Amino acid sequence: MTDFPRMTAAQREALEAATRRFESALPGSPAEQHLKERGIPLDVAQKYRLGYVEDDIGEYLGAAGRLAIPFVSPGGVVAIRFRWLEGASGEDKKYWQPAGTAVHLFNVQKLHDTGDQIAITEGEIDALVLSELCGIPAVAIAGTNGWKPYFRHLFSDLEVIIAMDGDEPGRKAAEKLKKQLPDARVAHLPNDHDVNSLYLQEGAKGVRKALGVDDDE
Repeated sequence: MTDFPRMTAAQREALEAATRRFESALPGSPAEQHLKERGIPLDVAQKYRLGYVEDDIGEYLGAAGRLAIPFVSPGGVVAIRFRWLEGASGEDKKYWQPAGTAVHLFNVQKLHDTGDQIAITEGEIDALVLSELCGIPAVAIAGTNGWKPYFRHLFSDLEVIIAMDGDEPGRKAAEKLKKQLPDARVAHLPNDHDVNSLYLQEGAKGVRKALGVDDDE
């Protein structure tokens, strides 16, 4: 028996309201500047409904000053994860989310509108960069421990590229994921690079080369 997360209508409405609040605060915020420095234009960030948390509110106490990353499914927002921005004070974890938040895949829509190829990354921004800036549809797990065994059923009949970070935790995560998806192909990113940093250094062409995606189509 799997532990598929189930949500009430009230929970979905609350997540949607919070997402609207956070995304409206993105333009001109430190989060927009952070994304710009990572090569992500405002229009792309807005497409993914990324946001900025100006003040602590309700269950999001501790999220102020962070980038808000909503996880959107065909049925709406199912979770929000928050990323610490460099320069913010009093933070000791790179990512934060309310206690009890269920584990979800990020950018799951790509499983519905992609062709026969999909990449899996270690972080949400990497999936966004691949999908929107490199022309490679991608989903993300929320960190190296963000995989649930039942996720494998979502990738049936797809050519899967595992694109974890090029460090020791990333390589271990790729090996673990390969066991869950034995037909998947592991892309070995350069040492100490993730998709986003490689994109900033070598552009989309360099990322596609690292993932073994042929540009001579």
